[in-house]
Amino acid sequence: MSFFIRGRGNTQKPNKKVKRKSAPLQNALPSKKKKSFIQDEEITSDEDEVTFKKQEVEFVEESAQEKKIRLAQQFLDELKREKENEVEDEEDVIRAVGQKLKEDVLEASGRLQQTVADEYIVPDLDSIKVSKCKAHKLSLTCLALTHDEKYIFTASKDWSIEGQKLSASGDCDGIINIWEAESLKHLRTFTKHRGAVSGLCFRKGSHTLYSCSHDRMVMIWNLDVMAFADNLGGHQDAITGIDSLYRESCITCGGRDEMVIVYVIIEEKQLRFSAFQSSIDGVKLINERTFVTYGQNGSLALWTTLKKKPHSVIPAAHGKNPENNEPFWLTSVASLVNTDVIASGSSDGFVRLWKVDHSRRKLEEMFSIPVKGVVNGLEFTPSGTHLIAAVGQEHKLGRWFTEKSAKNSL
Repeated sequence: MSFFIRGRGNTQKPNKKVKRKSAPLQNALPSKKKKSFIQDEEITSDEDEVTFKKQEVEFVEESAQEKKIRLAQQFLDELKREKENEVEDEEDVIRAVGQKLKEDVLEASGRLQQTVADEYIVPDLDSIKVSKCKAHKLSLTCLALTHDEKYIFTASKDWSIEGQKLSASGDCDGIINIWEAESLKHLRTFTKHRGAVSGLCFRKGSHTLYSCSHDRMVMIWNLDVMAFADNLGGHQDAITGIDSLYRESCITCGGRDEMVIVYVIIEEKQLRFSAFQSSIDGVKLINERTFVTYGQNGSLALWTTLKKKPHSVIPAAHGKNPENNEPFWLTSVASLVNTDVIASGSSDGFVRLWKVDHSRRKLEEMFSIPVKGVVNGLEFTPSGTHLIAAVGQEHKLGRWFTEKSAKNSL
């Protein structure tokens, strides 16, 4: 420190001894040529840095607002070209683009409601197609569809997976496997769950994966970087079902803890609902605010996030088993997202379609389709033109009953 601070009151001039030493120091300085070389080298380095920064600003930097404008303009141009092929008049094109944008905003916020139930009619038996996969030797347990309706994926009790676009699968050892889309090449294994993986779902339009397990935990995975993101608690018993749509949230049901929980992840809060059923086996979102639950007591319940109890409950939705006078278990439910149509499956030999009356918040049966066997999985195609059912001889979780005359098929 004393090297940089002058002594107090030191106003005297330097003595001669110091002056005599200054001359040799000057002679010891580098030559003029060498000094010039050092200066040129420093200037060149500064100029290169300034040039690089200018290029970075000019070609790399883009503000968030500019990026939003560019992507929005690109989206509008693509949407306009799409509508121009359908409509010739310029005003009709603009109107169609505006309507599409409005629907996208409502869909993303969970407020889009399309009434299509009255357009559905009972299908002819000849129009029902049955597909049997040779790779599946036992009962099918689940199914999934791609958004473009090009591929269907199934899994069965013989541990086999069929399909060409499957992204994730879980097993009873708590292991989640991530697969490449078309080749089913194994990419990554996640092993953080300590119990059987009971449900997997993707947040729509993203690579965020939600998983639930019998260890009572919900976990979030970011498949963009193939890494674990977060875990969520709250259930008191094994989680039996999970679902998600567009928002950064997911919904789960907790089996025998008789609880349904909506995890609002971005706000770090939970919405809890009490079901008062013997066991809730599954949950399905109709839109971001409306969902249905089903379980072993055979009841089908309609809920909204505005009320802690169900608005409407249909007991023994698939009737009662004449052998023991007990309601048929509901084994699967599918919803046509943002509409007023859902479907339910059981082991009574029928798939039933229901109309959701959003104004009165009630469920009304539309018609039933004969299907022999246990319906372990149901999915609507995104367009709503087809309903796919995964059928087996046994229940997906056990062998409480067996329908030997049924085929393990799709």
